[in-house]
Amino acid sequence: MSGPSMSRHSKNGGLARLAVTLYPAAWRSRYADEVRVYLADSGGGPRAAASLAWRAIPAWLRPPGHLHDGPARTRASLATVLTAWVVLAGLGAVFVQLTQNQPEAQAAAVAGHPVISWAYWVFDAAAVVSVLAIVAGGLPLWWRLAALTMSLAGAASIAAAAGLYRWASPEAGYHQSWPLGIYVPAVALAAAVALVSAARGIRASRPAGA
Repeated sequence: MSGPSMSRHSKNGGLARLAVTLYPAAWRSRYADEVRVYLADSGGGPRAAASLAWRAIPAWLRPPGHLHDGPARTRASLATVLTAWVVLAGLGAVFVQLTQNQPEAQAAAVAGHPVISWAYWVFDAAAVVSVLAIVAGGLPLWWRLAALTMSLAGAASIAAAAGLYRWASPEAGYHQSWPLGIYVPAVALAAAVALVSAARGIRASRPAGA
């Protein structure tokens, strides 16, 4: 095999391995080797690896039932909830850094449009409750509470960011649309994953026939 072909094959194999790591552990243990062999034989490139990575989302949201018993589904759901929660918390931290830590730049907008202040209050309260729910842990109900409240905090942060985008003074620096274009879908996706996984974890933890 020539040098460029070998390098390209190695790169494609690395992309495939990276895409496979995005799947739940139970899925990887059952299908990872088969997928790697298929991609190696078919010469799948970046497009195939991207398609494989995209399909990891439904594998988390709707894990195949035959791959999990009840406790395994519960553990998988908990891991997904915690991962999505961390993503939401990270996005919330970015929101705080970019908005609440610049009170002078937004004072006029907040004073003239109380909805921004209300959104801040909801964000702060929901984030605190969510952190306490994660610390409490243990019961599936706490997972749903943590997911719900952190999703609420995310929604409040979107409302506040949209308010600043619309009403802040031009020199305040809140009028670029691309941050909202990235932030809003990221919050929505992480919240959806957290809420769906929390619901699935609760169902999986119930006794059979309940």
